[in-house]
Amino acid sequence: MGEPFDYRALFESAPGLLLVLDREFNIVDATDNYIRVTGLDWRALEGEAYFPVLEREIARRGFGESASLRDSFRRVLDTRRRDEMPVQRFDLPGESGALEERYWSVTNVPILAADGSVNYLVHRVRDITRSLKARNEIESQRRLAQEREDLIDALRAANRELADLERKAGDSARLGRLNTVALMTSAIAHDMSQPLVAASSYITAYSRVNRTSAAVNPELLDKAGDQIRRAGEIVSSLRSFISNGEGRQRAEDAGAMVRHALSLFEPTARRLNVEADCEIAGELPPVHADRTQIEQVLVNLLTNAAEAMGGGATRRAHVAVRRADGVVRIDVRDNGPGLSKDLVAAVFEPFHTSKSHGMGLGLPICREILRAHNGEIWLSANGPDGATFSVTLPCAASG
Repeated sequence: MGEPFDYRALFESAPGLLLVLDREFNIVDATDNYIRVTGLDWRALEGEAYFPVLEREIARRGFGESASLRDSFRRVLDTRRRDEMPVQRFDLPGESGALEERYWSVTNVPILAADGSVNYLVHRVRDITRSLKARNEIESQRRLAQEREDLIDALRAANRELADLERKAGDSARLGRLNTVALMTSAIAHDMSQPLVAASSYITAYSRVNRTSAAVNPELLDKAGDQIRRAGEIVSSLRSFISNGEGRQRAEDAGAMVRHALSLFEPTARRLNVEADCEIAGELPPVHADRTQIEQVLVNLLTNAAEAMGGGATRRAHVAVRRADGVVRIDVRDNGPGLSKDLVAAVFEPFHTSKSHGMGLGLPICREILRAHNGEIWLSANGPDGATFSVTLPCAASG
């Protein structure tokens, strides 16, 4: 004969977290994992009535309720069948000791005697926090994608109506202005996502750091605050553009704008594993610009470059700034595969994109911003070793 079967080992290796009660709801046993996760030694409470212990814990922790669990146990006794409960939310101590939001899938299962009566109740718990949050994130992304598609459809319809009006009325300047306003309004949906996603990343990083460490890292919150303020500046700048067509243009340092745009691009560069740098040739004259709008143009160009570079081992984005014939020229170059011929032909047309998640508005918005600045934007180089977009801004008048 071999060694006696180890029922304790079988009990401990069963899936989920297990607590066993008798039919009178007295505590019989619990797995080590159930004890660890709940933070209470249920095994030491063998023979005690379960619900008074549970209600003491609820009172001590300030959350939870026992009525639905009691009802579930009674259904198991009445039907002699397992009972699935709705997902339960708890705040339980994590590895650091701080309370963390957890979600449990709960099933109560009868253990039957030979005569078919219920001998024991097994309270089985599965922690589904990670999978539930993943599903919620996927659903949020799906809803966001649908909202973007709805926005694209509405803007396409608006563009068609504006084109019809332009053909009929012949007032190309006025109707072109209306088309620009429609496009710039859509920029809010397009551009606001970048600083808000970056702010969310900094806040998440801050939360992770402070969940596992007593040290406070104010730099992460400062960066999140900068990104949220930038979102407000984008809205304010676009509102000004729509009102008077120029935004808030003044003499600005082109080199400083490029360096700040690179710092704004930093979260995206880190996420996509892109090396980004800049080269500023000599002393530059000030340019006439709305700083927020031009920085947003540069961030859009850098983001497009990063997303176009694919999965190469070394991914680089380079920004070069120099003076040229009364303007300051800024070149944004990547080392990706370049643009396809059909994309080159329509690269500045609204809604034309090669990205599955793109709206096709980034480059058209950049073009409208540069037009409002009496500047230009064009694809200056394209090939198998990458693409270069060039921007010019007029120098500010001296004196």
